[in-house]
Amino acid sequence: MNKQSKNKEAAFAWIDFFVKESGYVEENGFIPVLTTNEPTLPQMTEFLSYQPSLIESADRDATFYRIGNAAQIPFGTGALVQELAVAPDLQQEFEKLNKRWQKAKKSLGY
Repeated sequence: MNKQSKNKEAAFAWIDFFVKESGYVEENGFIPVLTTNEPTLPQMTEFLSYQPSLIESADRDATFYRIGNAAQIPFGTGALVQELAVAPDLQQEFEKLNKRWQKAKKSLGY
């Protein structure tokens, strides 16, 4: 939910419904969002039986997103992963991304 949303209450209600009542996660075999729910996918149940250490991703700070936006690098959309997955030369693609990042960083005064 966007912190600048004009409809935070409605957005929260939708998320609450989606996570707790819609059944979407269970019907599609995803990892449950609520830690009190058990996964419906047998593979996930087996995986969790080994008691792995689960790591959640941390939010990046605003500077990361400002630079990424200025560099026009589509973080979090899946587009970047798709571009890199089909790149004929992965190292060359990383170099291009690094150049765009450095240029954007410099233009923003970082």
